[in-house]
Formats: sequence, structure tokens, C-alpha cells
Amino acid sequence: MEKIKSYFLNYIDTAREVKELVNREVEARVFVFGSVVRGDYCIGLSNIDIPIVSGDFKNREKKLRIYDVLYEKYFDSPIEFHLLTPQQSFNSLYWILSLILDASFLILDSHLY
Repeated sequence: MEKIKSYFLNYIDTAREVKELVNREVEARVFVFGSVVRGDYCIGLSNIDIPIVSGDFKNREKKLRIYDVLYEKYFDSPIEFHLLTPQQSFNSLYWILSLILDASFLILDSHLY
């Protein structure tokens, strides 16, 4: 339980680590949203949502490769990865804006697509 708790307490460091790991394979932007950002998570019930946006995810093999890399390292973590193309992230723009207004969205990059 302590290991899981540490993911929540150190979610920014974990997201940066994910960004570093993913960017070894593809060019991507990494975000975090939800209860962990708001600080109202419940260990054992909540997860850590990490959307990763890359144009390279149009290629199914590259997308599957990233899932393999991520789950090899974070299989026993409370992280839920969302691998999206820029188009998919634009399609979710309303959803993203509502998360930003709810103060539950963290951007690890200086700009969005």
C-alpha cells in the first residue's frame, strides 16, 4: 500500500518520468488529470489518469510499443494511461476544458497541440 500511496504523493515526478520514458520512443506530450491533481483522491479507489498525446500513435505498432514500455514499468501502479493522437485530443477539447475549469488538469508541457 505504501508503494501505491507514493505514486499519489509524487504524481508530478511520476508523470515527468513517464514523459521521459515515452519520449525515448516517440515525440509526445504528457498530461495528468482528475482527483490526484485536485488532491481529493482516495487510495485504493482512485487512479492517476495520464493522457499521452503523439502523432506517432496513428501507427498502431508504435502505440502498442508504448503501451508495452509503460506497462512493463508501471503494471502494479494505480496509473491509467490514455494514448491519443492529436486529433483524438482535439475531439476531447470540451472535456479537457471542463477539467481545466474544475482545476483538475496538469500540463507538463508549455503548450497544447
